[in-house]
Amino acid sequence: MVRAWVECSKADLGHNLKLIQGKLQGGCEVMAAIKANGYGCGLIETANMLNKLDVHAFCVACLKEAIELRKEGFKQDILIMGYTPIEQIKDVIHYDLIQTVVDLSYAQLLNSLKLKIKVHIKIDTGMHRLGERAEDLEGIKKIYECSYLQILGIYSHICANDLNKKRDNEYAQHQLQLFDEAILALVSDGIDVKKAHIQSSYSIFQFPECHYDYARVGAALYGVLATKKDAKELAPSLRPVLTLKSLVAGIHHLEKGELAGYDLQYEAKEKSVLATCSIGYVDGVPRALSCGKGSVLIHGIKCPIVGRICMDQLLVDISEIKDEVKSSDEVVLIGKQGDNEISIYDVAEACDSIPVEIMGRLGSRLDRFYI
Repeated sequence: MVRAWVECSKADLGHNLKLIQGKLQGGCEVMAAIKANGYGCGLIETANMLNKLDVHAFCVACLKEAIELRKEGFKQDILIMGYTPIEQIKDVIHYDLIQTVVDLSYAQLLNSLKLKIKVHIKIDTGMHRLGERAEDLEGIKKIYECSYLQILGIYSHICANDLNKKRDNEYAQHQLQLFDEAILALVSDGIDVKKAHIQSSYSIFQFPECHYDYARVGAALYGVLATKKDAKELAPSLRPVLTLKSLVAGIHHLEKGELAGYDLQYEAKEKSVLATCSIGYVDGVPRALSCGKGSVLIHGIKCPIVGRICMDQLLVDISEIKDEVKSSDEVVLIGKQGDNEISIYDVAEACDSIPVEIMGRLGSRLDRFYI
């Protein structure tokens, strides 16, 4: 038995992939985002599951993630979406990876190495994070003039997703328009842009009419969007893939007025029973859930987190079910137990965060099981 773990549903991952593929136009393929340790599900095992589902392209955030995949024998195209220092570019070549060109100056620096490097060009359609500006067609054309770069694609990223804001929807459409206009201008000049992609989880459902070569899908693949409301309105059939669990490690009876936890943040208002759970903030449980902001499920009953969450443990109030609980009982922090559920949305909302941040921070100490 393990102290704390993640369970990932292969069936739900497959369901989400099929749902997403059904929204894509023409020959558009899913490029699965498996960065941040497979959004908490485990990098290698998530890649294994997607490989069995015939996904032919992956994208990751950094060189380290890409190399891990290659060392495990994955043959898919792997796009590194982030910056790779020039000193590590030989690893990009050695492991047959695809590097993102983050702007013209970076392209020219790569080209100066006089090494054949596979790349996709990032263009900035309004996020202003990475990429050569879409309006700067001359700058983009100069990237295509870099003779040592083997340019396999061009892409951008939509940053405005709030369904309740007219400005966001208009901005997203503006980004799509800029992207399409840039591609059309390049093609008109005789440039073969190869693979084009801009859609991610939201825009697949917001703009299903789009025709591109890839859709880079992260959150939706794992069954979530930014909010429960968005998921209900855009993709109610998505199924969360991930469940987070731990165990009851001990039970403590407190008299009225006794204090517990770091900084004495819990005081028993009456006779109370607390359970120690074998998971903490280093495992990825947000410390912001301390002092009653979060709950867990034990025997299908919501039990509030009390006191400060510790590095390796946390305390919950089990006074309501004290006679039923014993050491080694299962604790659910994200997921269903009995007739009750604590969703990833509930956890994210309590922390003023989003589901993918919670998932991405789930620690390496957690065991992972695939069911």
